[in-house]
Amino acid sequence: MRIVDEEWIAQENNQKEEIEESVIEAKMTFRQKLEHFWEYEKWKVIIPVVLLIVVNSFVQTYQSEHQPLTLDIAFVNAVMETADDVDFHNDYIEEYDIDVESAPIKVETGMIHPKVMDAKAATDEVTVASIQKYQAMLVSGKVDITISNSWAVEEYAKTDSYENLEQLLSKEVYEDVEDKIFYYTDEDGSQIPVGIMVDEVEGINKFYSDTPIVTVSKHSQRKEQSILFLQWLIKSMKNG
Repeated sequence: MRIVDEEWIAQENNQKEEIEESVIEAKMTFRQKLEHFWEYEKWKVIIPVVLLIVVNSFVQTYQSEHQPLTLDIAFVNAVMETADDVDFHNDYIEEYDIDVESAPIKVETGMIHPKVMDAKAATDEVTVASIQKYQAMLVSGKVDITISNSWAVEEYAKTDSYENLEQLLSKEVYEDVEDKIFYYTDEDGSQIPVGIMVDEVEGINKFYSDTPIVTVSKHSQRKEQSILFLQWLIKSMKNG
């Protein structure tokens, strides 16, 4: 009986407290009610809101990473404010009527590869992170087209990361741009055509202090679109 009495007394006390709180809240002004709520109930709102933001951010990131692309173009060592500064490919989108809503062209910027990889560069966290990011995107096949400097092209050509353009392009297209080909000389002394110098393309050249070079990743999963893009770029160069 004592246990029952204690439970009954506890219930009675809880009811009395709830009634007293109701009476107190009824006498409060609107501002006092808000202050009271924020003091005692705020976490009931804050925690669900934070969880909603985190889940929404995760969903958007997942959708962005897994959205099908027409092309992924990486700029290495380009000097620009934001990726929005890149607009040379808009003519390509318009000419081939590409549905960028369902399959956009993604532009990767902010990546650097120093001309000299000395001790200072090797210990710079930003530089190292940038190199690792580009290497990961290149090897995974995420990046299709890369625009960079001669020393960056040569560095990644050592690991056979770029397509041999003489083998990739048709004979007619290759011969049409042969005077603009950038060759990498391998350990055997063989010259491999891995890039196209595009200093005549103002929409690209403006981001570089020296000649920009376009390459196609050997790991690209969108080879047909990459070839089509190069053909358009070559045609644009020849038409001035």
